[in-house]
Amino acid sequence: PEARRRFAREARATMALSHPNVIRVLGSIAYGDVPVIAMEMLCGVSLKERLAVGRRLDFETAADTFARVAAAVGTAHAMGLVHRDLKPDNIFMLDEAPHVKVLDFGIAKIRSGGTLDASGALTRTGMMVGTPFYMSPEQAFGDKSIDHRSDIWSLGMMLYESLTGVLPTRSTSLETVFTRLMTMPFVPVDQVDPSIPAPVARMIDSMLQRDRERRPADLRRVYETLAAYAQGAPSQAEFDGA
Repeated sequence: PEARRRFAREARATMALSHPNVIRVLGSIAYGDVPVIAMEMLCGVSLKERLAVGRRLDFETAADTFARVAAAVGTAHAMGLVHRDLKPDNIFMLDEAPHVKVLDFGIAKIRSGGTLDASGALTRTGMMVGTPFYMSPEQAFGDKSIDHRSDIWSLGMMLYESLTGVLPTRSTSLETVFTRLMTMPFVPVDQVDPSIPAPVARMIDSMLQRDRERRPADLRRVYETLAAYAQGAPSQAEFDGA
């Protein structure tokens, strides 16, 4: 029953979003006893697959990709949706326009007045929802008041990895992952690669502040910073995040 509820929530959450960089859900039906979500067909590879081949993205590609992702996720935030599991598997890079799609809002929680709506709880006791490498500190701690700034952390971690080929939280030990996540300072991104422009490096640093009050208030700044370096970024009109 819980899996069916989560499945239905994914369909409703994604159908409620209308953005060129969010995967389009065409409908949700029952095929016998099996619930089915029909989505648009995508041709391309996930960001995870892309990084597995090249380890990192060239700067222009990263700026263009993440400007679009920021526009898509910012639109979701403006609707009160927090993704909660942003990771390279859920960023799909297309062979043609609109170039990138954000996938899987299936564990998103709907916010009410800036806090999580209690009726939208999707986590059983002792069950972790999300991916540890890209998870914000507050989500890893099981904070009940997770908001859109958790997604901002996850995007910052993906940007760091995509630009440098280094994922600061990566480890084969879950204990070490959490130690790095909670306490270890991350090497500034422009020290790993001095060619990264200072405004982008400062932005990523602000996205990865353990104190969420020190992160960007929303994704507009992220979008604007990256769009300045991206030749094919979406227009300002496509960014509906507050």
